[in-house]
Amino acid sequence: LSFKNALFLDLTGRNDWSSTLPEATRSYFYPSFGLSAVLTDLIPGLPKAISFAKLRMSYADVGNDTRPYLLQRSVILGPGGNNGFLQLAGLLPNKNLLPEKTSSAEIGLEIRFLNDRIGLNITNYQTDTRNQLFQLSLPVGSGASSYFTNGGNVRNRGIEAILSLTPVKTTNFYWDVNINYASNKNKVVEISDVSPKIIIPESYFKDFVIAQGEPYGQMYGKGWQ
Repeated sequence: LSFKNALFLDLTGRNDWSSTLPEATRSYFYPSFGLSAVLTDLIPGLPKAISFAKLRMSYADVGNDTRPYLLQRSVILGPGGNNGFLQLAGLLPNKNLLPEKTSSAEIGLEIRFLNDRIGLNITNYQTDTRNQLFQLSLPVGSGASSYFTNGGNVRNRGIEAILSLTPVKTTNFYWDVNINYASNKNKVVEISDVSPKIIIPESYFKDFVIAQGEPYGQMYGKGWQ
């Protein structure tokens, strides 16, 4: 939708049905919207030095399912005997899985001065991923090695900026300079009521650790003294 060719609204809606999720939650809807306003077209009294100015904001949800065969415990055919033998998989199923959801919001400003000789494009954003799908380790005595479940909220906040300059501009030659800056801060806001920390073994010497209240993906390693 547009108004006076200067104010624009974009809307989307999507629904997925996934066979890898339980019947009660396999249908999930996620929308998005974006609003942008060209200020130089809407506000006639802006200073002449401003060549162009646009304010924008958006919000979006994105859904995600998981890999197959996690709703029932699977059986593995292993070698042995005449025809092999059947063995229960070490991963326990979960019949109450939910779809993973990622929510993103951002606001930005694009402004140019002096007939586009100077420009600034800046964006501030926040992204939250909830109901993340992951495996939790179980004690060996439980008869299984891990359990698949939902949980967690991982948040990313950041800012991105691009400064563009044209110091020299003649009929036959021009020189453009672009400088960009980006910063992102990550935090595991919540994991699970069962465990505030998840350890994903990668090798004998280091582990990939996701801990509540800390940035995502700390590396822990063993050392010698």
